[in-house]
Amino acid sequence: MEVIEIISSFRQSIVAPTPGIDVQELTTDDSAAITVYRSSRQNTAPQIFSFYVPKGVIVVALRLTGTSIITSHIWQRSNLLQAGSVYLLAEGSYSVIFGRRTSETVFVVFDRSSVPGIESFMNKQQGNIPLCSVDVNSDPLITKVNSISSNSSRNSYFKFSGLLMDILDRLSEQSNTAHSIYGLPQLEEPFVKLCDEVVAHPDRHWNIGDAAESCGYSVYHFSRTFRAKTGSGFPEFVNRVRSTQAVMLMCDEGVSLESAFQRVGIEARSAANKLLIRELGLSRVDVRRVLALTVVNRAS
Repeated sequence: MEVIEIISSFRQSIVAPTPGIDVQELTTDDSAAITVYRSSRQNTAPQIFSFYVPKGVIVVALRLTGTSIITSHIWQRSNLLQAGSVYLLAEGSYSVIFGRRTSETVFVVFDRSSVPGIESFMNKQQGNIPLCSVDVNSDPLITKVNSISSNSSRNSYFKFSGLLMDILDRLSEQSNTAHSIYGLPQLEEPFVKLCDEVVAHPDRHWNIGDAAESCGYSVYHFSRTFRAKTGSGFPEFVNRVRSTQAVMLMCDEGVSLESAFQRVGIEARSAANKLLIRELGLSRVDVRRVLALTVVNRAS
């Protein structure tokens, strides 16, 4: 498999656009120390490729839409990336597979030596890909990204630097919450408690009747209210939690797909495959393909 250099790939996509991929380069007039790229991919089928981040460069990224699994050949770890994922890529090689849907990501590229404290931050990661999640519907980071991407807004080094510092702050905080990881907006009781229970115990037999009773609603009122507040039905939320946690188990603990789905309450192989494709845009085979690259690199 060809390995591409990520920065050159962005620039090449601007000069000679690749079908299905749109890259917007955002720069400032007063400094070349930080560059922002906004990349959109139209993936009608899973796309897998390998790339590397060159020496002395660090890339931080904010996923706006879409799903992928990224594997670090240096840290020999994999992570599931979804809407709201914020992550950091240091010098080294990576493999990634994108699911069957549109994927949009903002990348902030900067010189490693230009950010005070970055070495201390990297030393604390202990071999992990720095990753957290934010709410793409309400987080101020999204407002900053949209402002930088607007043609009517003058970009400056200070604006880019502010975005970079905010992203690094989020990574330092490790602000993962059930709401952001599973695409939920901020909720109030009793929905917070219910959703936390689903996240903590996805293997339970969850149904709308029991969920409605736990919240003190009729089934009809619960179904309408839950969808209005979260943007999805309760069964869809349960399936999203199950598929996400299953892939995270595979990435974090190296368990098999069959074992991972059993642990989240799905026994049938065909049901697991359909759920993966519907929720993440990836099949069982797709997930195994990219995770196998981690095993290969561990052995080499």
